[in-house]
Amino acid sequence: MTTVKNKGGHPFTPRDAADVRHRIAAEAVRTNPREQRLRHLYRLLKVFVQAEQQRREEARTRALEQANALKAAEVELRRAEYQRRYNKSDSGLGLVNLRRENDALRRRVAELEAGKEVA
Repeated sequence: MTTVKNKGGHPFTPRDAADVRHRIAAEAVRTNPREQRLRHLYRLLKVFVQAEQQRREEARTRALEQANALKAAEVELRRAEYQRRYNKSDSGLGLVNLRRENDALRRRVAELEAGKEVA
């Protein structure tokens, strides 16, 4: 196995897909572009593009999770507000409904008791 000598230049260390695209363009316009180097550069470009997509998807997922958390908090606030209004003191809807139900049950008990006395 032979090793490739570094001819004194800085080794190519791309930071992002744009660097790789620039290097591909530089290699493609050479008089004799090296096919193997282009293949490696395209593979590297594919990796960078996938990494960028991954970052976008993660950011999108985080944004959706935050939106869902905000929506859940909003629903919880609405529920708490409804409970507060429902359980309000004397004039609250909860108390009115409880009084109605209590009166209906008292009437029912009175009817049942009246039925027992007659029989």
